[in-house]
Amino acid sequence: MTQNARQQTLFLAEDFDVIYESYTQANFQAYDYDTIRTNMVDYIRNNYPDNFNDWVESSEFVALLDLIARFGHSLAFRVDLNSRNNFLSTAEKADSVYKLAEFLGYKAKRNIPASGLLKITSVKTNENIIGSDGNILGGKEVRFESTNNINNLDDFISIMNAVFAENNQFGNPKQQGLVQNVNIATYDLNNILDQIYFTFNSVVQGSERPFNCFSVDYNFRTNTLNEKVPNPNGAFSILHKDDGAGVNSDNTGFFVAFKQGSLRFNDFNIDTLISNRSIIIPEININQDDVWVQGIDENGNVTQNWTKLESQSDNPIYNSENSDEQIYEVYSRTDGSVEIKFTDARFGGLPYGLLRVWYRVGENATYTLKPEDVSNVKINITYKGKDNNNYTATFNLQLKTPVTNAQTSETIDTIKRNAPRVYSSQDRMITSSDYNNYLYANSGAVKKLKSVNRTHSGHSRYTELHDPTGIYTNLDLTSTDGKLLKSYEVKTFNIEGQTSGDTYNRVITQVLDDHEVLNRYYDNTANAK
Repeated sequence: MTQNARQQTLFLAEDFDVIYESYTQANFQAYDYDTIRTNMVDYIRNNYPDNFNDWVESSEFVALLDLIARFGHSLAFRVDLNSRNNFLSTAEKADSVYKLAEFLGYKAKRNIPASGLLKITSVKTNENIIGSDGNILGGKEVRFESTNNINNLDDFISIMNAVFAENNQFGNPKQQGLVQNVNIATYDLNNILDQIYFTFNSVVQGSERPFNCFSVDYNFRTNTLNEKVPNPNGAFSILHKDDGAGVNSDNTGFFVAFKQGSLRFNDFNIDTLISNRSIIIPEININQDDVWVQGIDENGNVTQNWTKLESQSDNPIYNSENSDEQIYEVYSRTDGSVEIKFTDARFGGLPYGLLRVWYRVGENATYTLKPEDVSNVKINITYKGKDNNNYTATFNLQLKTPVTNAQTSETIDTIKRNAPRVYSSQDRMITSSDYNNYLYANSGAVKKLKSVNRTHSGHSRYTELHDPTGIYTNLDLTSTDGKLLKSYEVKTFNIEGQTSGDTYNRVITQVLDDHEVLNRYYDNTANAK
C-alpha cells in the first residue's frame, strides 16, 4: 500500500472530500419529525440503493428511523427553546424574562396596593377630659367638622392632645412640610406597645379584603409621605392637613394613612456568616414597596434597621451606600413572591443573628376605591394618659376622595418592553428619548408617552425657546431632581502683634468675605503695632 493510499485509509474521517460530500447531502433545515425522517430516507436511497431497499412499515430498520426522527425533533425543539430564552425579545419562560431584565438592571414591579388617607371625622375616649365649657368629654363622641356646638373644634383638639405624646401637642408637630400645595404635619400618639398597625375590611371588586392603617412618616428630602418601618416599641403617627378651606374641606383635618393588604413577618436565625446570602419569602402577591428587614433581639425588640436599595441601577455590590452599611435588595419572583439578597463583607455587612422580615400581601388587581366603600371605619387605640393610666380612644374614619392607584404586577410582555427602554436611558433624563423610556420604570400606570426635542439646527441656546408654528408653548416645570444649597462656613484667623511688650491676639469668628477678612487683618495689625 502506498503512503498516500494508507493515509487516506487511516484518516478517512478527516478527509476533506468525504466531509464536504457528507455536508452537501445533509439538509440543515430538517428539524421536525417529518422533515428529519424524509431526509434520512432520501439519503439512504441515494447512497445505498443496493444495500437496503426494504421499506416495509414493519421493518426493524424503518422503526429505528422513526425513533431517530422523533428524538431529533425533540432535541431540535429544546435547543430552539433554550436559544429563544437567551434573548429578552424572544424569551417566553417567565423565569428567563425576569433574569434577563435583572441583567439589564431592571427590576420587575409587583402589585401596588390601593393606598391613601382616611379622615378622622370624630373621636371618643373613655378618659375624663375637661372640655372648653367645663363639661366632661369622657364617653362622648366629638366630631371634627362643623356642628351646632360652638365648642366642638376645641373639644376635638382637647381629646387629640390627650392622645398625642406630651412633647408633641397640636401646634408643635414632629414633622411639617408642604405636599401638593397643602400644609402637612405629623403627630406621634402616646400609644402603648405593639400597636404597629390597625386592620379593617372593605369591599374590593365584590369581595371583602383586609386593609391596614399604618404609621405615616414625612420624608423632607423627597417631599413625600411614606410608611414608617414597623416597630413594636414605636409611636403611631397620624397626619394633619390644612388647605385653608375650612374644617369641612376634604383636605383639612387629621388623617390616618392606609393600604390594602395584610402586614406579616417572618423571623430567621442566621448563625453562619455567608457572603451573598439570599432569603426567599414564599408568600405570593407581596406588595411592591412593603418589604423591610430588621435585626432584633430575643424579645423582638428592634436592634437595627437595614437599608433597602431603591435605585434601579443599585445592587448589593455596586451601590451608593457606605461599604459598612447593612444593605439588602429585593428581587421579584415569577409568582409574586420576593427574594432578599444581601451583600458580602467587602461591600456591606453580612446578616447574622436574628432577622425579622416584614412584608405586606395585597390584592393583585387594578380597582378603584370609592368614598362609599370606606365610609364607616373604626379603630381603637390604647394610649397612656397623663395620670399614667391606659385609656382607649376610638377614631371614626372616612375616605373623602376616590383612590385609583392600585395596579397589578407587571406582565411578561411589559417587562420585555420596558427593560430595554430603561437600560437605554442609563438612569438619566436628558434627551427626549430618555423621557420616553425612563418614566415607564417608575410607574406601571403609564400607558403611552411622547416627548420631543424642541431645539433645531441654528437655534441659539442663549435665546428663549420659541416655536414659530405655534404647536409648542412655554412650559414651566418644577421638580425635586436637584437643589441649590448655600453652605455657610465659619472661618477662624489668629492675628498677632506687639504692643507695650505684650502679645496682642485677636480671633475673628464671624462669617466674612475673603477680602473683608484681609482688610481687617491689616487694620488690626496696624493698630497693634
